Amino acid sequence: MRLACDISNLCNRFGDERVFQIFHQVGFECIDYSFNEIKPLEKLLDDDYCEKARQFREMLDETGLVCNQAHAPFQFAYGEKMDCSEPHYRDIVRTMEFAAIMGASRIVIHAVTVPETIDIDTYNRQYYHSFLPYCEQFGIEIAVENIARKHSQGENLVPVWDTPEELCRFIRSLESPWFCACVDLGHAAIMTCPPEKFISRMDSSLLKALHVHDTNFHDDCHTLPYLQHQDWEAIMRALATVGYKGDFNLEILLYTEHFPDEVVVSALQLAADVGHYLIKQFQKYK
Repeated sequence: MRLACDISNLCNRFGDERVFQIFHQVGFECIDYSFNEIKPLEKLLDDDYCEKARQFREMLDETGLVCNQAHAPFQFAYGEKMDCSEPHYRDIVRTMEFAAIMGASRIVIHAVTVPETIDIDTYNRQYYHSFLPYCEQFGIEIAVENIARKHSQGENLVPVWDTPEELCRFIRSLESPWFCACVDLGHAAIMTCPPEKFISRMDSSLLKALHVHDTNFHDDCHTLPYLQHQDWEAIMRALATVGYKGDFNLEILLYTEHFPDEVVVSALQLAADVGHYLIKQFQKYK
């Protein structure tokens, strides 16, 4: 199990090459490149995006890091066209190719929330199937995540496949090896299912990726393990028990963003130390 982290919010502050160097320096082995956090995204994804991706791959190779997974932008909304004439859709396709060039084997693409009168499974099945030609062309899997979004009418969370059974059932319904599951531990926690129970009820053949962060079981905190209330010993035991074979991917952007530039490296060193400790716990339980 390799240690990875979402880095993109820091790329906006320090630049990609410097961030690659920092993450390698403190002990991470992989990076998760979240295109949704990049500002301005349109500059990264302009017509020479493939050349930029090749440059990023060269920087990663020189640094000694691997891009193990990525996260597509999630501005695409219900009612938009599912083809590259739609800018938000085109951005997702370009990030799929960009991530594949960087070396990522999978990319998380969020489901689309729909009006109450529309069947969410039927709509999203069409949505995910529309990307299949690009999965095959670029050689990259799509990871489907358990998500919770703010409702457009207020602050209430709208869960999407908020149980492991629902998530697995939907992925199986796609009937393609190009789809797998990314379990977001924090989303599981705030949708009333403790992460260790969510993991233990997953089909291990579908579980290939994680978003690891801590919560207070109410807010989507995206902070470092042990800073909130999740049971990390139970979580690592559950991952070992189901035979998880993927990487340990921290998604802690709200942790890193609070530190001044001068101490970010120290903060990331702590994050790497915590991550490696948890991986050792996984190996112990395994």
